[in-house]
Amino acid sequence: MKKGHTLGIILILIGVAWIFRQAGILSVNWTASIKTLWPIFLVATGATIMFSKKKRLTSGIWILTFILFIGFGVYKRNENTRILNFEENLQIELGPLADMHKMPTEKTIPLEQGTQEGRLILQIGSVKMDLAEGDNDLLVRLDSNIPKLEQRLSQGEQAILEYSHAQNNRRVIPHFNLKMNPVLIWEIDANLGVVDGILNFEQIPVKKADFRMGAGDLKVIIGDQQTETNINLWTGVTDLDIYIPKEAGLQVKAGNFMSDLDFHNIKVNKQDEIFISENYETAEQKIYVNIISAMSAVKFFAQ
Repeated sequence: MKKGHTLGIILILIGVAWIFRQAGILSVNWTASIKTLWPIFLVATGATIMFSKKKRLTSGIWILTFILFIGFGVYKRNENTRILNFEENLQIELGPLADMHKMPTEKTIPLEQGTQEGRLILQIGSVKMDLAEGDNDLLVRLDSNIPKLEQRLSQGEQAILEYSHAQNNRRVIPHFNLKMNPVLIWEIDANLGVVDGILNFEQIPVKKADFRMGAGDLKVIIGDQQTETNINLWTGVTDLDIYIPKEAGLQVKAGNFMSDLDFHNIKVNKQDEIFISENYETAEQKIYVNIISAMSAVKFFAQ
């Protein structure tokens, strides 16, 4: 079997599983598969090296690998699994939220006087997500159909807002649309499962963003509202498109396994595992991206 045919079959398997999940026909717990079965990709890679001359055998191994991967996700479809435990394993400092009770979400949260920064914490599993610019007089405006979605909020000089839920209703395709205040300087911590959507920070100053996600298709747009932006990405099987301002300096550290990293309209030099744009030292705006990925395609675009 030709290499192109094998890749085509694998993409079809993943695509069909993804369509079934989004349509509510069949649920796949991608996070459980990644967390439990990631070593099978090491086995498949090793077998490919050993039997490189036996194309039919290696093609069959990779097709079987992805069948097992998807099948395990179907088997574990009702388990609420995450790649990482957000609070315990990563030891994220929640500050004043740690002692606060979770409450039902509000559609709009007014901006208190004196607030200068915002911190957004997301723990919402698998979701179709859109983050974008909101109103100047509101902290956030929320539109979501996630059952039992809760929030914790601490107001002050830095407003800290957390969204979380116990478990998704598998009969509903969950969406989470959040309009964020474009005046505040934001930090974002997100612990997600399977994600599809757009994070549009073109008009939102984001100085730091950490995203942990199992799988999905995500578009991230970074604007020129902040002179320095740090983004950390921990991903499994993900397709990421990251757009940055044309004049911004870019530095990317990639610790990837079986992942593609592409730059469009950006001239970069590579030093070990670090990619640095030619204009990085002289650019007024600097963007630093750290990527730890299993099997992902990450593309950078300058616009």
